Amino acid sequence: MVCVTLFYDRDREIRGYSLFGHAGMDEKGKDIVCASLSMMAINTANALEKLTDSPVQIVCNEEEALLDVRVREKPDERAVTLLKAMELACEELQKDTEYHPYISLTREEIDS
Repeated sequence: MVCVTLFYDRDREIRGYSLFGHAGMDEKGKDIVCASLSMMAINTANALEKLTDSPVQIVCNEEEALLDVRVREKPDERAVTLLKAMELACEELQKDTEYHPYISLTREEIDS
């Protein structure tokens, strides 16, 4: 199961996300849940770095199947849009009855 955590500040503004684990829906290279989440998470991290002025902290550990992405200061408008798109993608995948068993989605408040 892929464990997705969405991070919010005290104002309920999304500030980042973390993905951990493998979906296990299919074998490596054929798992569409893992591929979908990985593509969205990596693309969002890259876009946050290249297309926004918000400082981003990214921790990636392929051996542990971990990607942790956090905006260190109040996100600019483009960063908020990208993070909300990531949030939406995770919510929609998790709502799907076929994919729901392979995704754990939690929300966590963090210090800003």
